[in-house]
Formats: sequence, structure tokens, C-alpha cells
Amino acid sequence: MQRVTKHTLSQTKRQGFTLVELIIVIVVIAILATLTIVAYNGVSARAHASALVADLNQSSKQLALAQVDAGTFPADATTVGLRSTTDVSYSYNVAGDGSVYCLQASGWGLNYFVTSNNTTANTGACSGTIGVPGSGSLSSVTYGVATFIGTAGTSGTTEGTGTAVRLNQPGSITIDPSGNMYITEYGNNCVRKVTPAGVTTQFAGTCGSAYGTANGTGAAASFNNPEGIAYYGGILYVDDFSNGCIRAIDSNQVVTTFAGTCIVNNATSTDGTGSAARFNHPSGLTVDASGNLYVAEASGYCVRKVTPAAVVTTFAGTCGTSGTSDGTGLAARFGKLHGDIVAPSGNIFVGDSSNNCIRMITPAAVVTTFAGTCGTTTGTADGNGAAAQFNNPGDVITDSSGNIYLSDTTNNCIRKITSTAVVTTIAGTCGTAGSADGVGTAALFHSPSGKVFDASGNMFVVDSGNNTVRKLTPQS
Repeated sequence: MQRVTKHTLSQTKRQGFTLVELIIVIVVIAILATLTIVAYNGVSARAHASALVADLNQSSKQLALAQVDAGTFPADATTVGLRSTTDVSYSYNVAGDGSVYCLQASGWGLNYFVTSNNTTANTGACSGTIGVPGSGSLSSVTYGVATFIGTAGTSGTTEGTGTAVRLNQPGSITIDPSGNMYITEYGNNCVRKVTPAGVTTQFAGTCGSAYGTANGTGAAASFNNPEGIAYYGGILYVDDFSNGCIRAIDSNQVVTTFAGTCIVNNATSTDGTGSAARFNHPSGLTVDASGNLYVAEASGYCVRKVTPAAVVTTFAGTCGTSGTSDGTGLAARFGKLHGDIVAPSGNIFVGDSSNNCIRMITPAAVVTTFAGTCGTTTGTADGNGAAAQFNNPGDVITDSSGNIYLSDTTNNCIRKITSTAVVTTIAGTCGTAGSADGVGTAALFHSPSGKVFDASGNMFVVDSGNNTVRKLTPQS
């Protein structure tokens, strides 16, 4: 008998997945993959964060050791081994005096920072202006710049208040104990007085008059392109640039010749007492605690010393011979010296204009290069010591902490130099001329020259090319 086998649907063997089952499998795989990726990203993020935190914590220790060795934090974080990569960038902001810093690490969308006051890494970013490693330091203090007297682009002799005043090539500025300021005007052949409220009047000479050599009271006196000015013991001392002599103005506005003989365009530098001395275009001066004057000669390439008894000697450099050499006394060499010089704590600082550097002269007349590299080409770089660049540096002043403030004249900006020779730009954009008010680099100057601080820490800058005086107020 033939065997018959019966098949039913339930008995048929099944092959593969149904469409519904396949979709379910795909969904499960996608969920598992997502969970895996999320878990990996979390581990990766924690690893990246740990790396940034570890870098900053280690770097803060290295910076602390550097501070112990040098007394200040370094001007450049690359000195402790920090360098940006394609994944991580470091930003380092150090105060101009090297006392505080903020270091930030950024990478993979994360930001952490440490400071000199909090050396444990925190999430977030440094506040304020940040510098890039390798570019030097940036000042922690910025200045708001506003026009105090005069109107940019307009010259004249008008007296008045604030922007109603008209100046003509103002050069240098000094201040008396009452807060009154005195400005030399190269183009107007006179000296002006400016009250703390900006009220400006003629003080000595007749503004707008032709040059002259006459002594006398107030408007009866005459000058020939006066430049440097300094106040000491109730007397204003003035470099009468094109007359080659030093004038004195007392509180009664009486003008006398203190040292040298006023001779139009004198071109010699002679030591001697009183009228027997000669100056070759004196352009800047300062007074030490004993009342000795130190006079920079633009065309003489030297610094002269004038005692209270008007005895004139050559203090540093060889008059009539230019150069870049450091050395003691007459062995040193300078280029053209333009602008007021300053003598904080016994040391004299002078802008060596044509050499594009800043020189320091000790009380023993030892001359060294303090910032910049003498004889090099011009530039705008901030940096430490020889790494900094200038363009026709001029007038210098100092604050109570020993920091120097410099008018970088042809760069059209104001630079700060710490006692450790760290150079930063605090106002204006180096290399760009203009007349804009603003904060920090948003402000613009045109051939800035003389500067002075008032009792509140405001800085007043003679903006010679704009025929104005600007007021710089600390912002932080």
C-alpha cells in the first residue's frame, strides 16, 4: 500500500524573518549603538576634561616655581612649556608688573582656567583681555581715553575751557602740587597753564608770536620752540629747543635764562657755568631729589647734568657723536634723544628716539639698554626687554610702583614698561594714527609726546599731532 504523507501549513518549516521582526531587530541594534556612543562620548568628554584640568594644575605649579625664582610671573607661558596644539589652545594673561595671571585651556568645546589666586582649575574663561602664548604679556589695566582740551585737527592760540581751547604743536607737560598743569607749545612759542577743570590760560611768552630770546614777565618773555618742561621747588624749567638754553619760570611768571646762552639754532655742546654753557637742541629734562637737572640733547646725542648752581657737565654720552653703545659716562653712545626723561629711584630713563630703544642711566652714569634693541628697525611688538619694538620713542614718566609709561611717538600709542622691562601697549593702536576717544586700543593718537599723572592716577597725554591733550582714566 502506497503511503500518503499529508502536509499542513503548521507543519511547513519556516525560512528567515518576517518584515516586522526585521524592523524590531534593527531598532534594537540602533538603541544599543546609541547607548554605546553616548557612553563613549561621556568617557571621552571626561578624559578630555581631565586632560585640560591636569595640564592647568601642573602649569600653575610651574608658574609658581617660576615666580619664586624671578620674583614675578613670567611674561610668556611658553617659558614653562605651554604651547597650543591643533586640539588645545592656551591663553595666558599676566599683569604688567608680573604680580598676577590667568591661564586658560580650551579644547573639544571645553574651557578651564586657573589664576595666581586660585590654582585649582575651574570651568569657564578668563575675564578681560587674553594674550596668546608666544606674543608676550598684556596689561591687566586698560585706560579710557577722552579729549581734555583742544580740538583735533584745529590749531590756534585761543584760551578757554576744554575743547574750546586751541593749541599749536603742544610738546611736554608737567604738574604742580595744586594739580595745575603747564604745557609747552612748540608751534606757539609759549607756555600754557591748565587747571584741573581744563581752564587754559597763557602763562609765559605770547602764544602765536615769532620766536625770541627775551627774558621778562609773562607775555613779555619770548621762546623759540620750547619743548621739555619740569617742575621743582616752585620753579618751572623749560628746554628752549631752538634757542639752545634752559629757561626758568617762577610762580610770578618771571622768565630768566637758567643755563646756557640763548642763541638761535646753536649747534654746540659746551660744559660750563650759567651762560658759559651751550646746549645743542635740548629736548627733554627731569629733576632729581637734590634739584639737579638732567637734560637730553636731540642733536648733541648726550645727556647733560645741571646743578642748582647752574654748573653744566656732560653726564652720559659723548656730545656730537652718535651710536648705540652701552657704557659708563662718556663711553656710552646715544642717537637723537627726544622728549622728557624721568629719574625714578635715582635711575634715569630716556627714549633713544632714532635708535628705537629705551636706555637706563644709573646715578654713576652707567648706561644700559633697558627695552628694545638699539639700532634695529622699527616695530610694534610688545615683549620682554630686547624682544619689544618701538618707533621713535619719546617722553617717559613713571608711577609710584616704578613702572614707566612711554609715548611711542611714530607708532601713535602709549606703552607701559614694568621694572622688569616687560613692555605692553595700554592705549592706542600701535602703527595707526587718528584722534578717536575710547578704551585701550580703541583709542587713537597722532604723535603723542609729554605725559603726567595727577594725584588720582589719571594720566594726561599731550597729543601733539592732534593739537590736543587727552585724559587717560584707569578702567580696571
